[in-house]
Amino acid sequence: MTFIWHDLGMRDREASELVTKEIIEELNDLRLRTGIGASALLRGQRSHMPSGLGSCTITRWLNGKTKTARKDHIDFVLTLWRSKLDNDHKRIELTPAHKEKLRSFVIVAALVQQSYLSS
Repeated sequence: MTFIWHDLGMRDREASELVTKEIIEELNDLRLRTGIGASALLRGQRSHMPSGLGSCTITRWLNGKTKTARKDHIDFVLTLWRSKLDNDHKRIELTPAHKEKLRSFVIVAALVQQSYLSS
């Protein structure tokens, strides 16, 4: 039994790489640009993702608590996050005109709600 665990550990070490500052910066950039966090990124991916990968793993990479990671984990996460950039769910910069339009909608919604509650 000890031999099996040792063998599994060796495979993980051989397939691991350093989580470099560049990797962390790219992951954070992708997270910010897509607006998708680690948990949301992995949602619905269970059947596709490598074993042992979870949102906590990604969070540890991002906050620097883990110095090495399995290469297949890093590759999977980078590929998945990059693919989200191609979707229509991109973040946009809110201009003053956008903000004013949103304020108008909020005011109208508040007036409608107040009217509804007072009747």
